[in-house]
Amino acid sequence: MLLHQAIRKIQAQQWIMLISTDPTSKRDIKHFCEFLKHKLLMQSQIKQPVQQKNAFIYLIEKGLYSA
Repeated sequence: MLLHQAIRKIQAQQWIMLISTDPTSKRDIKHFCEFLKHKLLMQSQIKQPVQQKNAFIYLIEKGLYSA
């Protein structure tokens, strides 16, 4: 998963913003953060009228003791 690779590259307590069009990301990102001890700081959904898709935006803080 690209998010896992990106998290590994940053220091503890730094943030990553993720934008996804996959509706299953709502469930997956929450579980990812809980399992690996990261903080899900923000979760939002934007409806895109032109493309008829939703965009899901997440702000994640890397946990102190995660790899």
